[in-house]
Amino acid sequence: MPKLKLTKTNIDRVAKAGLSKSDVLHWDTEIKGFGLRVTPTGKATFIAQGRVNGVGDAVRVTVGTYGIFSPEQARDAAKEHLRNMGMGIDPREMKKQDEALNVTLRSVADAYFARPGKLKDATRNEMDRQIQTVFAAWENKAIASITEADVRKRYREMTTKGMRGKPAIGSANLSMTTLRTLINYASRQYRRADGTPRM
Repeated sequence: MPKLKLTKTNIDRVAKAGLSKSDVLHWDTEIKGFGLRVTPTGKATFIAQGRVNGVGDAVRVTVGTYGIFSPEQARDAAKEHLRNMGMGIDPREMKKQDEALNVTLRSVADAYFARPGKLKDATRNEMDRQIQTVFAAWENKAIASITEADVRKRYREMTTKGMRGKPAIGSANLSMTTLRTLINYASRQYRRADGTPRM
């Protein structure tokens, strides 16, 4: 694989459409593990590649697209990825963790409802109704950002004025059961990089 000092001038020279029939990797001459992938169409993407804790198979991550990232910005980001790998942090696991921390209440509910043969239609419909009414403000919110204080406040609102201005203790309890079920499901399905539940 060719080595190249990844500067704007050099990248502009090698990132031209039609120079090759397959992707070409150019590794930086200054930072081991920092590189540039150029496609046959001329798209150039910065990458970082290293071994987590210096062992095992090489891990390759995308840093960003040339043009959005300058060579200097990409170099700094690659250093950070490589530093993390050296400290035993797998960037693939970090990506999964980031995705888990951003999963919405709606996404969790849809995944929970989609389990084959697990719920009766009436149960699923009732749970979905509660999400769309009682928890409408949280439906597209990251489930990890829903705090215990938020839940307590919503429960008080439901028990004092419900959805129609009258106390709805039964509905409050039922909707909280739905929320707890989805949070527990999310804790099992979406985990942090170290394997612990994200909630």
